[in-house]
Amino acid sequence: MKDAMILAASIGAAFMVAMIAGISRRVTGRQADKQFDERQIIARNQAYMTGFFVTLLLMMADVLLKLTGKAFYIDPLAELSAVCIGIGVFAILAIWNGAFLVPAQNPGLLILLYGVITVERILRFLSSLKNGECFSDGKLTLASINGVLAFTFFAILAAFLLKQHSDRSED
Repeated sequence: MKDAMILAASIGAAFMVAMIAGISRRVTGRQADKQFDERQIIARNQAYMTGFFVTLLLMMADVLLKLTGKAFYIDPLAELSAVCIGIGVFAILAIWNGAFLVPAQNPGLLILLYGVITVERILRFLSSLKNGECFSDGKLTLASINGVLAFTFFAILAAFLLKQHSDRSED
């Protein structure tokens, strides 16, 4: 119960920090945002909000699993997974709406980078799985985060490739 209270307080603090950062960003205006048009800024803000709420929902599910005693993982796997998935949701939505990169930026290098990271994380996850590091006492361990990261980076890579393909098809 104490852990759940600490986690709930942490989520509340993270929410407050996000709200303060959002307000200060609107007041001061970031230099990078000035390179995006209005549609892209709106799409980025919606992607931020969706990613944040996905993270919040996953962390709430973590709290519920812990409170009911049905957690099938060791801490802090769920919290880290929630953050990674939330970042992935933001990236995918921003990419798909054309708001991830500055319009003049070429995604080629980022596609290569995400591809390399995806392959590396898959290999690490398979190695951890083979060595039995992913499970301890019947629960998922922190070594399983490599699988979550591999999935997240693969999804972002796929979004880049699909978006690039759809942009070429429209031309």
